[in-house]
Amino acid sequence: MKTCRSPSLLLSMLTLPLAFAALPACGSRSSSTGEVVVAQQTIGPDGGVLLVETGAQKGLTMIVPPQALLEPVRFVVVDESPALPPELRALSYSAMPGLPFRIEPDDVFTREDVTIRMPYRLSQMQGHAPGNVFVEQRSAFLPIDHEPDEVDVVEGMVQIRTREFGTFVVRLGPSVDDVLDYLPTTQFVTFFENGYDFQILSAPDSLFGPGVDQWRIQGPGFDESLFFRGRLIVGRETTSFRETWTEDFDPWQRVEDVGLQVTNMQTIVDEPVGALISGVGLLSVYGYRQFDEPIEHNGLQLDVVKLIVDMTSDLPINGFTQRQFTFWFAPGQGLLRLGVDGQVSERQ
Repeated sequence: MKTCRSPSLLLSMLTLPLAFAALPACGSRSSSTGEVVVAQQTIGPDGGVLLVETGAQKGLTMIVPPQALLEPVRFVVVDESPALPPELRALSYSAMPGLPFRIEPDDVFTREDVTIRMPYRLSQMQGHAPGNVFVEQRSAFLPIDHEPDEVDVVEGMVQIRTREFGTFVVRLGPSVDDVLDYLPTTQFVTFFENGYDFQILSAPDSLFGPGVDQWRIQGPGFDESLFFRGRLIVGRETTSFRETWTEDFDPWQRVEDVGLQVTNMQTIVDEPVGALISGVGLLSVYGYRQFDEPIEHNGLQLDVVKLIVDMTSDLPINGFTQRQFTFWFAPGQGLLRLGVDGQVSERQ
């Protein structure tokens, strides 16, 4: 998936090189290694398609456009996964959602981009966003880390473009240390369709104490905020009331851990906002986070976590109120998509 990565982060990501280092050098082949030729096709100046129809690399497709080659070339796809030593096979399979393969010859450089669509195993993406992958390539020229042009999280396919060949493998993309790393910086305003905008502010200490951030969502006739201390919600505010929750609530728990569990609590209510006398209301809140399919933004296929917060309150004056917010965040990019009671707005 397309994400922003620094060279130092790439080096740290590749500190698990054992499986790849164990692969044969590009262009080599030995009957003793167990490598398998899974497809071959001669393609010339008119272009053509090379397709793998069976086996672990089934669906792998290489599309060569017209004029990419000056003369016919016999391309061969070699499945390299059987060549891994047994002691490394389990490690490599768990470390890589894709299985390594080689396209030969590896000393050909095309005049136009060649599209390669390759499979990866969604079963190996547990604990990661299903599209958080990139493609590592070793060739006779330079090693390349490809940010995918497309990621299909239904079929488990990644698409890249290249002008050279060699060994390819789909790897896990960078993961964040904390879910809060998905959030944008404070003060930055993000604008959305339908007239909505989103901003994270530092809340005044007088409201909920020090160290609280205000997530403010504004739109046509709409102005509401959630207040967070770290990953915990401590209250919310609308144009007509403010709630101070009697229990902190963590909406960042995984959906697998939360299930259908709803948290019920009392809430201290100022109706209207800033009222001298507060009342007591009842609140039911449900929330969770889960990885979601990539969202394309500015030409990048971005790793996305979805956060849902669903609230129902019974208040002394306003009576029953209900609100559901859905947030789609990407690390380094902030909020990409916003949902308010089922109405979803895309970032502008």
